[in-house]
Amino acid sequence: MRAGSALDYGMGQGRNSIDLASLGWDVWGFDPADAGIAIAQRRAKELGLTLHTSAVSDSEYNFGKERFDLILFSWTKPLVPVQRVVDSLKPGGIVVMECGQEFVLERNSILHLFDSLLIARYEIVRTKADWGDRREMDVFRLVARKP
Repeated sequence: MRAGSALDYGMGQGRNSIDLASLGWDVWGFDPADAGIAIAQRRAKELGLTLHTSAVSDSEYNFGKERFDLILFSWTKPLVPVQRVVDSLKPGGIVVMECGQEFVLERNSILHLFDSLLIARYEIVRTKADWGDRREMDVFRLVARKP
């Protein structure tokens, strides 16, 4: 996918935001943890990258309309009505989501969160998590495109 505007939802310390920015993406991100945002901004500055960040909760973030080509959920999930997220995607924009079973109430609930989008890929794999204590678990992955 060609670089465009990306939102890193619940960006934490910015690991994925920095990777996206280094690939040419115009990256926006938010997280309620001020300390995480500060770490992300410091790392980005050291690398000569720009991140547009906000230390706000999900409910306070201004998603806007048709603003992003990519929205990334890495080890988080929407805590606002999903339609706010979908509305912020440009036509043809994609949602990429990866999380562990602690984010999933029912086995296919993540799949159904994005019913209004075209599901390009959905899988549940047993693997070691790349986050936290790196234990083996079911990892849920979704890629969905806005028509």
